[in-house]
Amino acid sequence: MKIKRLLTAALTLCGLFGLGSAVAKFPPYGSVYDVQYYSDSSYSTRVGGERWTCIGYLNWGVRTIYKVENSWPCPEEQ
Repeated sequence: MKIKRLLTAALTLCGLFGLGSAVAKFPPYGSVYDVQYYSDSSYSTRVGGERWTCIGYLNWGVRTIYKVENSWPCPEEQ
């Protein structure tokens, strides 16, 4: 019985990790993707950010449900 519970917990955890990676949003090749996170629905206090650049990934602060997303093409000269 204990093994069955352990196996169920392990499969549930694997499923949650799989779901998280399925909904992750990555920028299309050749684009910069920027996300700015805010503390509340007033969008007045920025508390974190993420940016996928054409050469890497940067992040800081905390993620919240209040976010603004932007993207633009990579510069030609790299």
